[in-house]
Amino acid sequence: MRHYVHPELKRAVQEFTVLMRPLLQRYEAHFVLHTVQIDKTVVAIGQTPTESKRLLRKIQAALGEAEGTMIGAEKMDNAAISATASSISDRTKEIQALLK
Repeated sequence: MRHYVHPELKRAVQEFTVLMRPLLQRYEAHFVLHTVQIDKTVVAIGQTPTESKRLLRKIQAALGEAEGTMIGAEKMDNAAISATASSISDRTKEIQALLK
């Protein structure tokens, strides 16, 4: 069952999405910089990451990428689903390589 969406509301949502995307990208870049600084601090105090922590970081990164593909997605098509599954599969292979 499809619901009627007023054209003005649809346009407002599209404009909001266009405005928010660059802000989210800036936030992501800022977050990455903080992560690098935390990594440097952890090494400076002599706390090297364990294998478990490294694997957990890979899993969290894959989850974040999968969730990121959902931002602004009104409807998932088979290509997007396949791309997400492929990304998760690639991360899984990276983790398996680390375990060997």
